[in-house]
Amino acid sequence: MSSIKEQYESLPYPHYVHPASDPAHLAAIAQILGLEAVDPAACRVLDIGCGAGTNLLAMAARMPHSYFLGLDFSAPDIASAQAVAAEAGLENVEFREADLMAWEPDGVAPFDYIIAYGFFSWVPDEVKDRLLRVIRRNLSPQG
Repeated sequence: MSSIKEQYESLPYPHYVHPASDPAHLAAIAQILGLEAVDPAACRVLDIGCGAGTNLLAMAARMPHSYFLGLDFSAPDIASAQAVAAEAGLENVEFREADLMAWEPDGVAPFDYIIAYGFFSWVPDEVKDRLLRVIRRNLSPQG
């Protein structure tokens, strides 16, 4: 196990809903700036570093015609997110254990909204660079 993964899994991370990352909020900002954004009611969202999926689970429940994919390299968090999604009967959200340094979208891209809430601030520079490349390659033209 990598040392960064050990550190990540050893620290309890609070799981919240992050309103600033909601596609409806992001679309409103885009409109204010004069940009055209994809309708949040029928969009595709990627959450990098989703943890236990709390943020995406709330969105998926509210936006049943949208697709949500959460990535995290914490196996326990992903298992928890998958269990809650199954228990809630949410079929529009998927959670995958993945290391961003090796992750490829496997045909699920592009995404209209890409979230990396709290991710950028604590990862090493090479992971930051990879995050920006993943966003650049997988964000839809109106994303």
